[in-house]
Amino acid sequence: MSARFTSPGPTAVVAEGARQIPVSFQDGIYTRHTRWGAFHRRVVGRAALHALFRGPFGLSEQQAQARLHEMSQEHPALLADPAWLALGRGALHSSQGVAPPPRAEVPDVLVALATVGRPASLGRLLRTLAQERAASSYPGRVGVLVVENHAPDGAQQGAVPDGLPVHRIPIGQLRGALDGAARAGVLPPVGERLPLPIGAAREAQVAALHEHLARPLPGLPHPAQHPTVVWMVDDDLAFQQLDASQQIGRRTHLLFRVARYWATLPQHAVVLGTFTGDPPIPGLDGLGGQLDDLIAALERMRSLGPEAPWPLQPAPPAVVDAYYDLSEARRTGTVAAWPYAPDAAGRPTHEVARRLLAELPQLVDGRQLTRPLTWSGEDVPPRPSLRRGGNTLFLDVDALFRWPTPVMATSDGVETRRADTLWAALAMSEEPDAVVEAPLPLLHGRQGQAGPSLEVSVARAASTTAAQVRGVALARALSSDRPLAELLRRREAQVSSHRERLLERLALVRTGVLRLADWQDPAMQDQLPGAVHVLDALARMARASVPRPGDPDELAAFLRQLPHAVRAWRGRW
Repeated sequence: MSARFTSPGPTAVVAEGARQIPVSFQDGIYTRHTRWGAFHRRVVGRAALHALFRGPFGLSEQQAQARLHEMSQEHPALLADPAWLALGRGALHSSQGVAPPPRAEVPDVLVALATVGRPASLGRLLRTLAQERAASSYPGRVGVLVVENHAPDGAQQGAVPDGLPVHRIPIGQLRGALDGAARAGVLPPVGERLPLPIGAAREAQVAALHEHLARPLPGLPHPAQHPTVVWMVDDDLAFQQLDASQQIGRRTHLLFRVARYWATLPQHAVVLGTFTGDPPIPGLDGLGGQLDDLIAALERMRSLGPEAPWPLQPAPPAVVDAYYDLSEARRTGTVAAWPYAPDAAGRPTHEVARRLLAELPQLVDGRQLTRPLTWSGEDVPPRPSLRRGGNTLFLDVDALFRWPTPVMATSDGVETRRADTLWAALAMSEEPDAVVEAPLPLLHGRQGQAGPSLEVSVARAASTTAAQVRGVALARALSSDRPLAELLRRREAQVSSHRERLLERLALVRTGVLRLADWQDPAMQDQLPGAVHVLDALARMARASVPRPGDPDELAAFLRQLPHAVRAWRGRW
């Protein structure tokens, strides 16, 4: 983002791509004057005002300091950090006794999501959102816009918590917008299939929000009525956290954290939130580390015997992306095993073994038994990131219409995934400061996501993996100067090798499970066939999930036309 200071007063014109956005600042309010309306943000504190003047207004350091000095003489209260900001920092205990501010000082929050027909997950999301607002006494309005990405009879509508306005839009009503995105070149034709993949579902959410801006939906927050942020989430999230002791609950004031980012990060348009619980990655890509942990646990069980107390073992030192087998962020080498069932320390080992056998089916859903994501209450500064997922906070509402979530249909019938990452790569390539990652921890749970038929998933496994691999290659090529062909072949080789290692580890876990039969435990004997069935199913999935080789020239052609497609997509709004 760049700006040209146009007058002695606090106004400027911000260049965003080919668009010129007039911005202004008066009485503590930063306003973006866009084609979709005027969007306001209250900016508080010296550091935030300095960031505003240096960023969107493009002032030099000397000019920014002069402006701050003027304000310290004329409006000193604007330079002070209001006490309520403490409600949006750290864990709950760190802000005890702090009073909530009046509504005028915080934004309304419009939560937007697409559901694929998971009523239990959606019900948990709505329930925990209502609990979060009530428990925090958040003064702003909160509402939910749901795009139903499933057949009309695909899911029963659950009860909506009292006081939480929810508006549902069938995705069929948004087909025109999706067809327009396909004509622009950022999506393949979507046809009549349901549910639509994530990239298309994100586009449908943006289209629904655009309709709401033009014709406000009853009861939902709207920026023409009060400053508003849009919090785009996935339907398998909850407004809770998993802490370091493996307990689920409210550990921070999420809505006040949203308000703090809105008021103190005027130089950024979007915050990528964080996750606890199950990592938001394909299940097989986080399976290898868990298998290592289970191999170690089964060996320990065998050495202890059924009646010995299960020992308490501390987790090893923190490792970057310990849950992610394909991470390139950490150095190569063996990662120490994480303990299984540390909460069962002191219980007879045969009880822990029964629990392990009972929990193995959760691996099919992509759940984490040993390496879940947790939040310690620590705050870290915002940082640039490509890790967009199902937890994205739009501080500038017009940022919804800056970048699409592109999907490519390749000639062999594969539609690329990782549209969120490609969106982030587009954002970083155009406006490096627009998007940051910051602690905004939600709980991710994958209960029951494998679906009723694992065999159907196995049949699609090679295409699904190829879609992931090609999406990663596209995003990395866009965000770096490395050749796409090199990135594609490297990722295909990495994933293929990973699948081979998964088969080796699954065989070792299977052997360890079968050895439990030596204990002659009747309850365990009944569990063993089901456990072996799960491990065999995972092995079939791993064997089938070797990625189908892609055509780098075809992918490169898509990237070459993407700038034109993005311009055409923007022109639709």
